[in-house]
Amino acid sequence: MADYGAYILMDNGNPFVTPYSTPFCLYNRSEVASNTNGSAAIDIPVDPSYPAIAFCRVSGPSQAVYLGVRRNGSVISASASTPAGYTGSKTFTLTVYVFAVFPQPLPKWGIAFWDASGRVVLTNESRVLTDLVTVGTPGAGGINLDVTLSGSYGLC
Repeated sequence: MADYGAYILMDNGNPFVTPYSTPFCLYNRSEVASNTNGSAAIDIPVDPSYPAIAFCRVSGPSQAVYLGVRRNGSVISASASTPAGYTGSKTFTLTVYVFAVFPQPLPKWGIAFWDASGRVVLTNESRVLTDLVTVGTPGAGGINLDVTLSGSYGLC
């Protein structure tokens, strides 16, 4: 253990140790409604020096939607569309959650943790990325997955 920091044991049993761990925290949550043709797109600016990952969630009546996410420099672009020939409802809402490693704003009150370089990496207001679920077999590719999960999930 370092001369300073915190050791936090998470609910799933994994340790979080500062100053050696820097969590992915919620950086941005954006939402866009589909157009009448069943497609939606959004660009989210992200500092290019921040490692980031985006999760997409589709809600609404449409039951069939293709998703795509890419990062080009300082922009994360997300898009969703219903397949050609789809005869069901083409309305949906695309929600994009971007998690990144970035300096956290210092709260007015509460707790804050700094890393060794003096950046605030975790506060009582941070929304840390947790509860990741792997679907399928790692390394086997993601083609032809047929999995049904109950509840609400974002896809990456």
